Amino acid sequence: MSRLDQQAAQDLRRADPRDEALAAEYTGEHRSETSPPGSAARAKAGASSTKTTASKHGGPVLPEHPDEILGLPAGLGDLQAWITGLMTYPSLPMAGFTAWAVGAHFAMASVRIDSRRGLGVNEQFMALAPTGYGKEEIRAPFEILARELQETARPTGVPSAWLAALPKIQHSAPASQQGLHRILETHPAQTFLADEFAEWLEHASNDGHRQQALGHIMQAYGRAFSTLSAPAAVTTEYKPVENPRVLLFTTSTAERTLETLTASQGDSGALNRFVIMTGEQGMIRKRYGVTSANFKPPAELVELIAWVVSRGDVTMRFDAGAQALYEKHDAEVLDPLKFSDHRLAGRLNEQAFKLAALLALFDKRTVISAGDLSTAYAIREGLYRRTASLIGYDGALSGMHPTGRALEQLRAHFQAKPSIYRSNLKKVSRRFGALSVHDQESVIRELLKEGVATLEGALLVSCIYREDEA
Repeated sequence: MSRLDQQAAQDLRRADPRDEALAAEYTGEHRSETSPPGSAARAKAGASSTKTTASKHGGPVLPEHPDEILGLPAGLGDLQAWITGLMTYPSLPMAGFTAWAVGAHFAMASVRIDSRRGLGVNEQFMALAPTGYGKEEIRAPFEILARELQETARPTGVPSAWLAALPKIQHSAPASQQGLHRILETHPAQTFLADEFAEWLEHASNDGHRQQALGHIMQAYGRAFSTLSAPAAVTTEYKPVENPRVLLFTTSTAERTLETLTASQGDSGALNRFVIMTGEQGMIRKRYGVTSANFKPPAELVELIAWVVSRGDVTMRFDAGAQALYEKHDAEVLDPLKFSDHRLAGRLNEQAFKLAALLALFDKRTVISAGDLSTAYAIREGLYRRTASLIGYDGALSGMHPTGRALEQLRAHFQAKPSIYRSNLKKVSRRFGALSVHDQESVIRELLKEGVATLEGALLVSCIYREDEA
């Protein structure tokens, strides 16, 4: 059992001794000795309940979270364990995702990955989870650790202004290009913690100010070691910003986000800049007994964060093994994927590089190993597969008319179900439920016309049912 697994289980048991079963889920105690994590034999009961829950809610059954994000190594694993202890609905995948983001926040002001033009570790994160999940608990670690650093003694030999470069935290996404640029003029490293981000994305599709803000964020994404041009203005003079570092950590629900995504956002490159985490589909057991003590980070974790921040300018380099892995994996997997799905997979390589750099840095190393990069690839590609499955099922980026999206969803359901009551169609397909009554009738007629189903009273009986997909 890894250090993270042990710590997570201890946190769960300390919070509520009745959570033995939940702790067992994290540590793998429910698995047989011959069933490794991620195998087909993983938690058979849990897997089936996830599938049932997904079906009841009318969504797809997504690929499992990558095993590597369940137990991050070294310092990021310690961060993940502490974040897990804050969560009312504890989730190792979501805690691991948050640990990546928090690590990037504290490292981005000074860390450079040695590449052609230099690559920062700033990133754009989007966490999708249901209402009531406790998303405020995954935003909290940024400010908790920042406050702890302010109260931490300055490390020996470090300049007195060692915290001056620490990114500033904003609590909403920028409302305009000019507003974003003005904030970056005051401090070039900024982290935006934005809840209900789907609402902002929707406005960015039709509101000129937010469209420009999104464009400016896109420019800043890759300018960590260059210059962000000043926006044109008639009455106000803006100055270019050198080495801007912008990190977004956004939260929303999957349903609302899918309603706002557009093909044009995908084609512009706005979406492939986001690392998207889709939370568990099944119910997570609520943990009782979380107290203020859970929010106090361990001293060793604060010391590690202080060590990262106090390094000053750090350059992370690949060793020979990591370089060889990159060249092989890019040629065989990621470069073809980038061209086949540029909307979501266009930046998987550089995002994996950033995570690999953090894995090494939080192990107090400045050389990225093949092991670091292999872990980063597994996590980034695993999250991509879940996101692609969710968005592909929904049809949000297809450019299809809403009736076409509903038809696609229902075809998939009739492959997996022998029959569906007509009155339940809006429950199994969110797209169908959002249509007008007239359009719903059009979709049903098309299903019958195509031979997807036949109507027997109030029951639609599938003609394309595949038992192996049930």
